[in-house]
Amino acid sequence: MSAPEDYHATLTKILSSRGNQIFDIHFLPEGFGDLLQEGHEIGITKKALVQCFIKARQILSSLSSLEQLRRKPETGSNEEHVSLGAPREDASQPPRNSNIDQKYSPQTLLLQTEILLLLDSEHLTACNWRKRRLCALKEQKQSQCPGSANHYPPTLHTEISFTTTILRSPLHRHTKSPVLWYHRKWTM
Repeated sequence: MSAPEDYHATLTKILSSRGNQIFDIHFLPEGFGDLLQEGHEIGITKKALVQCFIKARQILSSLSSLEQLRRKPETGSNEEHVSLGAPREDASQPPRNSNIDQKYSPQTLLLQTEILLLLDSEHLTACNWRKRRLCALKEQKQSQCPGSANHYPPTLHTEISFTTTILRSPLHRHTKSPVLWYHRKWTM
C-alpha cells in the first residue's frame, strides 16, 4: 500500500482536473485497488479516503493557525467574508512566504475542502470556507475590482457541479446530509 501522501496527491490531481464536470464517486471493495479513475468515474477505498481526509484536515487546520497569526487584532466587518488564503491588500501585513502561499493557495484549499466533504458530509468548516470564498468573490465582483468580475460566475458553476457530484454519488449519508443540501440551496 502506498503512503498517505500518494493517495492524497493523486486524489487532489483528479479533483483539480474536474472543472465543471460531474463525477460519480464510489467506494471500492477490497481487491480492486485503492484509487481508480476511468472517465468520470472515481473509485476509492474507505481506507485510502480516510488517509486523504487526515492529510486534508492537517492542511486546513495548519492554515487556520497561520491565518490567526496574520490577522490584525482589530478586524472590520468588511473582513467577515474574506476568503482564507486569499491575498489581502493590507500594507501593514508582514511579507508573505511564497512557499506558504503556494502550499495554501485558494485552489489548494478548495481541493482540501472537497476531500473533507467526500468523507464527512457534515464538515461545517469545509462548507463555511467554501461559502466565505464565494462571498468574497461576490463582494469583489460587486465592488468592480479589476480582474475579479470574471471569477465569480465560473466559480459558482463549479460549486454547483461539485455539490451535484457529491449529492448524486453513492457515498455514505451524503444524499441525506442537511449540511450539503443547505450549502447547495445557499449556492443556488
